[in-house]
Amino acid sequence: MITQEIASEFKKNLPAWFKVENPVNKTYQKILEASLDKREASAIAYAVEQQDCLLIIDDYKGRRFAEQLGIKITGTLGVIAAAKLNGHINSVKPLIAKIKATDFRLDAELEYRILKNSGEQ
Repeated sequence: MITQEIASEFKKNLPAWFKVENPVNKTYQKILEASLDKREASAIAYAVEQQDCLLIIDDYKGRRFAEQLGIKITGTLGVIAAAKLNGHINSVKPLIAKIKATDFRLDAELEYRILKNSGEQ
């Protein structure tokens, strides 16, 4: 599930398996927007309203806010590593290479840890 703010970031139609939902409490989202980007604020506001939610968030500041609110988080690389460890993909290296070819900022230490934890370092 993603929020409308996140969905609007994509320039083409989303796959059918994406479900767009928004937080009910727009006031809480607006409060978060005082410190965070609209996308992160909407995702965190939505996650707060859910039971036993895992929020996929890469933005450092957004991650810190979510953690302070007690939301379980992971990032894109965490999802990729879990996919490898659960047998859904064979290797994380090609996906990391694709990510590095974009404007996604990837810390070298994080890349090393993901590769090591995935058995590829």
